[in-house]
Amino acid sequence: MGSRGGAWSGPVPVPVAASTGRPRATNKEGSGRVRLRLDGPWEVPVSVRLTKPWLDLQAVEPEAIPAQLGVFELADADGEVLYVGYAGGREPFGLRSAVATAVEAVGGGADTTPARFRYELTHGYLSRWEELLMVHVHDSGSVPIANQDGDEPRGRLNPATGAPSRPRAEPTPSENPDGRRNKGGM
Repeated sequence: MGSRGGAWSGPVPVPVAASTGRPRATNKEGSGRVRLRLDGPWEVPVSVRLTKPWLDLQAVEPEAIPAQLGVFELADADGEVLYVGYAGGREPFGLRSAVATAVEAVGGGADTTPARFRYELTHGYLSRWEELLMVHVHDSGSVPIANQDGDEPRGRLNPATGAPSRPRAEPTPSENPDGRRNKGGM
């Protein structure tokens, strides 16, 4: 997935023709430029949510989990996400060993017994892991229960677009709280 300055990962929404499904383009006479029309139905951009199907931990053989880089979510039997994790370059068998380690670590109490998981293969596992934590914070108000030992995302989702955004720095004395500059240095 591409990234534009770290703010959005996914395709840019493009107007499409209802009859052909192809992007609409218009050409101003003599301009030689083609520009996309801004009317009509839009393609829905790829979501930052992990939408892969849940897999039952008991039904999946450990060898079936790929030994590659990626991110994963562990959930209880009701689908409540308990942990968001990643398999980085230091995992000896990628997602296979990361999921097994996380299941052992998370499965301590009756309310934190993982029963299902889902994963996504990606080389950008740290960025994707933070996005998934941001999604969980956006939806529920906090990180998953097993991530509460310091795995706080460094940003938050933009409520208008659902895309990740970085928090603003605190205003300097020469700025108003709303971010506009004061005139005359007041």
